[in-house]
Amino acid sequence: KMWQAALVLLLSSGGITPAHASSIFISVSSLPDNTDGFIQLMFLTAIYGYILYIGSNLMADGSDLLLLVPAWSKLVGSVVIPVLGAVPDGALVLYSGLGSDAQSKLEVGVGALAGSTVMLLTVPFFLSAHYGRVDVVDGRGMYKNQPKLTAEADYLFGSGFSVSGRAIRSAGMVMLVSATSYWVIQIPSLFYTDDSASYAAKHEKYYALAALILCILFFLWYVYREYTVQQEHTLAREKQLQVVQEKLANGQVGLVAAVFYELKTAREEEGLATGAEDYGTTSSQEESTGLNLSQKTTERLTTIIKPFFRQYDSDNSGTIEMAEMGAIMKDLGTSTAPLSSAELFKQWDKDGTGTITLDEFVEGMASFIVERESSLTPEQPKPSLERVETYDFGDDDDDEEDVPDDLQELSYAEQQKQIKLRSAWRLVLGLGLVLLFSDPMVDAFDEIGDRLDIGDFYVAFVLAPIASNASELLAATHYAAKKTRKTMTIGIQTLYGAAIMNNTFTTCVFFVVIVAKQLDWKYSAEVIAIYIIEVIMFAFSFKSTFRMVDALAILSLYPLSLVIVYLLVNEAGLD
Repeated sequence: KMWQAALVLLLSSGGITPAHASSIFISVSSLPDNTDGFIQLMFLTAIYGYILYIGSNLMADGSDLLLLVPAWSKLVGSVVIPVLGAVPDGALVLYSGLGSDAQSKLEVGVGALAGSTVMLLTVPFFLSAHYGRVDVVDGRGMYKNQPKLTAEADYLFGSGFSVSGRAIRSAGMVMLVSATSYWVIQIPSLFYTDDSASYAAKHEKYYALAALILCILFFLWYVYREYTVQQEHTLAREKQLQVVQEKLANGQVGLVAAVFYELKTAREEEGLATGAEDYGTTSSQEESTGLNLSQKTTERLTTIIKPFFRQYDSDNSGTIEMAEMGAIMKDLGTSTAPLSSAELFKQWDKDGTGTITLDEFVEGMASFIVERESSLTPEQPKPSLERVETYDFGDDDDDEEDVPDDLQELSYAEQQKQIKLRSAWRLVLGLGLVLLFSDPMVDAFDEIGDRLDIGDFYVAFVLAPIASNASELLAATHYAAKKTRKTMTIGIQTLYGAAIMNNTFTTCVFFVVIVAKQLDWKYSAEVIAIYIIEVIMFAFSFKSTFRMVDALAILSLYPLSLVIVYLLVNEAGLD
């Protein structure tokens, strides 16, 4: 109905017939050259933009679903998601350089590239800061205070957020290094500014090819780097598990401390929920455990707890009976606790068979330790392992990927099958929409620039990111609202990562067009503006705490980049 309404409005009000169109899309150049025609043009642009937004979201949803497939999750998280995030901008760049007028229309692609890069580094950053701000005292975010943000905190200087400085600095450094491919062609092109376009293009093509090769190498290096980090993280977690098992076997640490440490690590990495309200568990689940463990966490806990289960199972029956609860209560240190062994046994014996299976024991032990540690006062010591001093279930709060509600009741094998099918059709449909509607969107941007007598670059710079990156704006606010140091770190890292993908993947597409069409390099002002903004953001990456005044300064870089381009073109005389 939306399509029918849009087409009827455009066709009837503008008097356009299919004969005017050279393809399945309405030719924007055939729209009336008056106010009515301009309104139709903007409406058509909005329709195209909304469809590109839908396509981008479908691809994002499809790739997120693949995170639920254990065998693919690392590859998806490190490679697929970043690449798909850059596809809409890459498509706009590609289609802007396919026509016979590629030299002029590529301004749309450059505008989309620059606008997307600068917007992702600035606007979502400010939104993240605004929605994720907490009190800032002595240069640190007060994440352990309740409430985290007080009414007395000054907006500009007394509120903000903190991040892992090392992680952000690393992302900033990679971003700056990946942008150096621009200079491979930018510097030599300065020697051909007074030559004809054909002469300059003939001599610049080798530099453009070198820049393309370097860009491809940066892209491959970044993908490999991200995948390696994922692999190293997995190996480190396995090593941690081995250390815990060794300490348990040597008697250096007790069961409570070992389970406590694993829950802490899972809590930080997977977003382990500590109450029914966090994960939408049912009342019966809340009464029994108050905890919702992921399959991965359950498997690791089982590895830790299983030797103790066998030890407590004195009659080797494969289950724990009531008579064997005494040793468990002694090890838990709860002999004088209000909760009796009979009450604890009843809680853990979920099926009411009078025995506790290994699965019930693992879940019951984890739930008991969570409840016990959350009830301790600050003066009471908590269990510790090496390099683990305290544990605060309320300090960080991250979400693990949840299986869709309508798949919860299926078997694991059927869940995996449905997840893959659901992901596939989202990815295919989303990619199809992006590729199909990027071409008419480029034409629309070009026509808007012609009618307003504004450079295509400025039009695409402002409008393209709204269509291709709107989902990142919404995700930034949602993620930042959790108000934790970890989520803020991940959120800011994601923004730097998006800029890196534009510096590599999208810029690769840009250089492919330059080389294939043998175009003259006339994009000095745009490239210099991108680099200046990235240098400033690199400098900001050395901060570990950002106040709102810093976020406002970063937000101002978005309009400042347009001013920089304007001055470089009109005052410095650059292309």
